[in-house]
Amino acid sequence: MAEETAPQVLDLSTPPKRPTVKLPTGDYELRCPEELTFDQFAEAQRNSKQIQERSEEAGDPEILEELQRLVAEGAQIVLVDISDEDARLVTPGQFLKISAFFRTLGDEIVTTPGESGTASVASSKGSTEEDQEAA
Repeated sequence: MAEETAPQVLDLSTPPKRPTVKLPTGDYELRCPEELTFDQFAEAQRNSKQIQERSEEAGDPEILEELQRLVAEGAQIVLVDISDEDARLVTPGQFLKISAFFRTLGDEIVTTPGESGTASVASSKGSTEEDQEAA
């Protein structure tokens, strides 16, 4: 007899659980990709790409200023309630790590019960975590 798999439910009514980013200036919640508008998401991705591309020209003071502006703008998009002053203190390296982590959040489609996502998580054998714990 074939094993039955538990149906998965995509629960979009529950606010997403935000991860915390710890910076020297304080702890900030990281918005989840689904919280951003298309414009915000595209701007954060553009900023990250421009920082990577323009960092080779960082010897130029104008480029340095532009890079720091991009970092601060990107930080303000993805970090909840970060002040202008604290956003300007985020380093390019910190922002690139934040941006990389942020992108992985968009890849998560299966979460634990009670979090935004599915109500049950099936393993590669087709049983849920609850089934495995009961066994």
